[in-house]
Amino acid sequence: MDLDRAQVEWTLGNFPSQELPELAAQMMMQGFEGPAILELVSYHRPGRWDVPPELVERAFREARRDPLPRAAAARLLAVRMARDIVERSVNPVEGAGRILRVAPWGEQGLEMSPFMAMDELVALWENETDSAERERCERLIVEAAWEFLER
Repeated sequence: MDLDRAQVEWTLGNFPSQELPELAAQMMMQGFEGPAILELVSYHRPGRWDVPPELVERAFREARRDPLPRAAAARLLAVRMARDIVERSVNPVEGAGRILRVAPWGEQGLEMSPFMAMDELVALWENETDSAERERCERLIVEAAWEFLER
């Protein structure tokens, strides 16, 4: 399990709580130990509200991960999704949708302008029945992803 990716997903509220004990086990397998990691690994199928967020944050610190502000996590996810879009390992519309759901537009100077028109392209793609027009939307999303990565 990629701990950096898990931290991004946790920060953005997308990491499934029932997978937190497995995350802690992975931290231990990667050589990290500490009271928070040990406590987290002891949970059995936790629900969303069973695990205090501070415990998870402490576990990430014990795994030598600095606290990750939401804007930084959104940027990291956007970079990862943009790479996946360009490499075609994710559908361009799905990747753009993930970016749009977490992008804190204008927050803390976060510059993601290539994706500013993504919501329009995604909406157009979703409402379009013509396959040629859908392909054009996907192509424009890939171009925006390239532009974003070049910044």
